[in-house]
Amino acid sequence: LDSNTVTVIDGGNNSVTTTVEVGSNPSALAVNPQTNQIYVANIASNTVTVIDGGNNSVTTTVEVGEYPTALAVNPQTNQIYVANQWSNTVTVIDGGFLHFTTTVEVGKSPYALAVNPQTHQIYVANYNDNTVTVIDGGNYHTETVAVGMYLSGLASNTETNQIYVANRESNTVTVIMPSEKPPNPLTVSITALPDDTAALSTPTFSFDATSNAMPVTHIYYQVDSRMGRWLEAFPAGEQGSGATLPLHRGTHILYAFAADDTLNNLTGCNSPMIGEVSAYLFQVVPSPIVLDNQGDSHLTEINEDLEPAKNQGTLISELIASGGGDLITDGDYDAVEGIAIIAVDNTNGTWEYSIDNGTTWTAFGSPSETEARLLADKENTHIRFLPNMNFNGKIDETITFHAWAQSGSDNGGTADITTYPDPLAFSSATETASITVIDTPEKFTELSLETSAATLLQSDTVSIVGKLSIFPETGEDLSGRDIVLTITAPDGQTQEINTETNTNTGQFEFKDLSLPDLFEPMPEGAFGFQARFAVSRDMAESKSVPKAVLVGASAGYAILVQGKIANEEGLAAHNKTIARIYHKLIERGFEDDNIKYFNYNTAQEGVDGLPFKADIAAAFTELKDRLASNPAPFYVIMIDHGGSDGSFHIYNGNNDPFDDVIKPAELKKWMDNLETGLEANVLAKPRLVILGACYSGSFIPDVSGEGRILITSATASEESYKGPEEPDGIRSGEYFREEFFGRLGRGENVTAAFKWATERTELFTRRGDGSANSSNRFHDQAAQHPLLDDNGDGKGSNSLATDGDGLKAAEVFLGVGLNYDTNAAGNAADILSVSDTLYLNADEEAATLMANVNDANRVSTAIVDIRSPSVQLSSAGTEQSEQLEIPDLQREFLGCDGQTNRCATFFDQFKEAGKYEAFYFVRDTETKEISAIKRSVIYKDQT
Repeated sequence: LDSNTVTVIDGGNNSVTTTVEVGSNPSALAVNPQTNQIYVANIASNTVTVIDGGNNSVTTTVEVGEYPTALAVNPQTNQIYVANQWSNTVTVIDGGFLHFTTTVEVGKSPYALAVNPQTHQIYVANYNDNTVTVIDGGNYHTETVAVGMYLSGLASNTETNQIYVANRESNTVTVIMPSEKPPNPLTVSITALPDDTAALSTPTFSFDATSNAMPVTHIYYQVDSRMGRWLEAFPAGEQGSGATLPLHRGTHILYAFAADDTLNNLTGCNSPMIGEVSAYLFQVVPSPIVLDNQGDSHLTEINEDLEPAKNQGTLISELIASGGGDLITDGDYDAVEGIAIIAVDNTNGTWEYSIDNGTTWTAFGSPSETEARLLADKENTHIRFLPNMNFNGKIDETITFHAWAQSGSDNGGTADITTYPDPLAFSSATETASITVIDTPEKFTELSLETSAATLLQSDTVSIVGKLSIFPETGEDLSGRDIVLTITAPDGQTQEINTETNTNTGQFEFKDLSLPDLFEPMPEGAFGFQARFAVSRDMAESKSVPKAVLVGASAGYAILVQGKIANEEGLAAHNKTIARIYHKLIERGFEDDNIKYFNYNTAQEGVDGLPFKADIAAAFTELKDRLASNPAPFYVIMIDHGGSDGSFHIYNGNNDPFDDVIKPAELKKWMDNLETGLEANVLAKPRLVILGACYSGSFIPDVSGEGRILITSATASEESYKGPEEPDGIRSGEYFREEFFGRLGRGENVTAAFKWATERTELFTRRGDGSANSSNRFHDQAAQHPLLDDNGDGKGSNSLATDGDGLKAAEVFLGVGLNYDTNAAGNAADILSVSDTLYLNADEEAATLMANVNDANRVSTAIVDIRSPSVQLSSAGTEQSEQLEIPDLQREFLGCDGQTNRCATFFDQFKEAGKYEAFYFVRDTETKEISAIKRSVIYKDQT
């Protein structure tokens, strides 16, 4: 009891064979010798443990009532009866299915029970009310018999049908006597009606009972087993009964017995009679399966551009019903259907099937009569057609099949119909089915592609992003589309990398590509990147515009020179601009050791010394050696005062006029010496001379040459202008240089940066004389015209044509680094847009000026300088070596809203008629740098 086990003893040698763990506190046990099953009642866990006597293992555990104290087995019906003492019930367990069948209410505290398998009656001793409950095993009706006090046990004599009850307190035994009629057995004969119906799947049988004049009240039967629940034949009669049995094909046994319950006199002398069990062996022969091929069988039509992932095909059940009604008939009980495909037409596409509801698909190949593909009529079985690219139309007789009775093989398997063991498994007739592929117009596609950097070192990685677009736009999901990236190295090597679009809008990304991992050997130069979208069923092929990324071993070399004149006019402004350029070079990957920086304030970061001419010349020689061993772009960047005679001032106070200026011929000589003796691969790297000074265009004729790019902030006859006064009271030293290097720092090429800075410089330096065409050679109103020369003709261009200057400069980028992302978090404060052009009536003097910024929380100061129509810019006609300032600008400060990222001010001083210009810029709270200037125009009518 306490060990919760059953000990198995070998009766041959009385030794313990094994111990089986059961439930808590096992209290009673019974055995069915016919099934070799053992049943154990566990009083503490309210369960019955079922043990397989063949291997002494627990088969299952059945929950019963409370405190099961006794149990017994009827081996004829294979039913188990459990007395639940605290529930006042008996649980009936079906031994065939091992679950409880019903619960019968009995007397108080059922303590013991016994079963008479001849009469199919169960006797329950109820301890607390001194009764025995008699249960009819056929219908679970109960009767109660009074006995002695505190009965403690009972037993049944199956030969005499007498029941003996032990009464503990009465010191007596109560005997429940059988009927006085002789217990003549009842017999049943079984006959098929008519004789040949046993060959069908639903045969009908008659039961004739004989009883030697004993009445028959019920006939019970089971098929193929005597261990389940007995069924009552209807209609019931004294001498006969009938039953129709739905059965599968094959051999069966029918069991039956008769019963007489009229003798159920429970006063102690009578009990019902159960007859002997009869058996009848018979065969159920299958009916042939028939296929009706007179209909128009077809599969679900599909679009020609339907993606395979979305093509779920046709259910086999839908195909069978597609011709109108059910194509297949089968007389077998519970017949199941399917098809055996013996041919498919793969001319215009591929046929596939799935037996797991479309999770996986398998190609048919070439099925035949000797290798038919078997597909069952099940909810998870599909067949589909994948048309070839651009095929559309109707295919007749695209598949051919027999009906299949789903016998002998698994769903999805194959069979040789010509030699199949079951001759009735397949229909003799065959059917064909058609499919229609609908023509759909192909959508045009477009691929865009961007690189994370325009230039990079060999050790850096590059990311590629892009987007697939379709026209017309349909809103369909564009994720999971195949994209191929082709990378072409300067030496002609190519590599292809595959990915898929990763958003429903068609975006894709190739992240952190390492070119040295892809190319061996790893060359320097321009790498080409192009994305390709392969043609799909519904979308045309497209390619992106190729993008180039310059890859080198070094970002480059640079000589930076700040100049001055004796009175140090504009020194602070020039220092501000050239210091910004130095930091821009560092940001773009230049090594400090490869920058020779000459500045009058040697305490500043990166400065190598004062701008002495001899030291500058020596810097060319030093960097030549590095350039020869590690080729990279070379920059000369100078900012200061310029003379109309073509000079750049570097005053040093040594009373030597020769040392105080750099002439064009000297710069040419330094450049010539740099290039002399260099290998062709070194000279293939660009060399840039960038001059920010008045009259700086005068250097172009002398310094121009093959492989050189010259950029000057003004022509030989023009002054250059400073930028606006910044919050620290110091202007930027060169407005053009600020705009030019600002764009280079964002990853633009030299030509694009020049065009940007030139346009803004010419707007910023508008003379304001009201003339549509000025007397200058550019026929505009600008006072300053930057120049670029990269074709070596010594002239320089302000407006770049497609076949002149600017072609080589378009291939050059400043250093290495990521392209600027306007929307990236962490960007310095910048202006995205400003007010549209405003038009004021003659009597209007006020308007709101507005700037939209990327992040108002990073704006420390937002400024707009307003130039009135009367402000004029003009040269005095004499040398002005110092950069000029635009005079008489009215300054306003804009208030910024952190929610809208909008900065605005209300200006009410539009007094005079004409054209006003507003120049906006903001200062960043973290870097303290100012943004690029944006401009808007305001027109006011005359009175």
